[in-house]
Amino acid sequence: MKKLLPFILCFFFYVPVYSQRVIELKEVKVFPENFSQDLIEKMKIAVKKNYKKNISNYKVDIEYVKNDTDTLANVKQESMIQIDALKMKKYKILKSNGKAFYREDFFKMYDLSDLFKYGLLEGRLNVLLDISEYPFFNNFSEYNYQVSDLTDFYEISFSSTNKYIGKVKIAKESSNILELEFEDLSNASFLYRGLTAGPAGKIKYINVVIDTKELVNKAHLYFSVSKDKKILLDKISSSIKLSQFEVSKYELNKANKILSKENMRLNTDLILERIN
Repeated sequence: MKKLLPFILCFFFYVPVYSQRVIELKEVKVFPENFSQDLIEKMKIAVKKNYKKNISNYKVDIEYVKNDTDTLANVKQESMIQIDALKMKKYKILKSNGKAFYREDFFKMYDLSDLFKYGLLEGRLNVLLDISEYPFFNNFSEYNYQVSDLTDFYEISFSSTNKYIGKVKIAKESSNILELEFEDLSNASFLYRGLTAGPAGKIKYINVVIDTKELVNKAHLYFSVSKDKKILLDKISSSIKLSQFEVSKYELNKANKILSKENMRLNTDLILERIN
């Protein structure tokens, strides 16, 4: 028995090493029911009041590809852009320098050259800069929101079936927007109808119908805050993939007479990054 005593004592008084580990528990906060909505409303007010009207130089990269292999546009420029507010059509591209390649035969084919080119940058900026009008910042009953309390900002994740998912970072002290990332899950279809001139000496006007279906529509926007606590747009990264882009031409007032029809896939990638 004396020989077994040391082993018995060891058995009862031995403390395993793993029992000494300290486990750190993260603090779980429960927010009021409308907390995320209140944060977003304050952010929208800050976007209106705190955006710093400025003229900055941005690096612009655009790639526009048809059917995954055929490059229709490739733009690598530095553009001087005046942004008066984070709102639709509140900006001006003052001048641009650098390389810009466009497949003119493609653009001229549809007599919609200006419309197509406008949509690559200016049209996209109109949508992306209209911060306060995003559905997930307004249609609160249609989205689920989750708030994370981080050191200097709140991060709000939002999601909705067949609508948008994403997240936004909002500064605690100023309610300024710091970052926004979203993706549209709706795979939306939409039609564009317009009139355009036909070839010289032939049909004067024709109907152009563009039927599109989105496969991917996502963007990531980054903002910084100046010393006077004003918002500046730092960077936009955007991607659109159209699984269907169908262009049909009809003789005016003759809906059944198809002059031409083409169905294609189009991918557009845009990066806008502030240099100074």
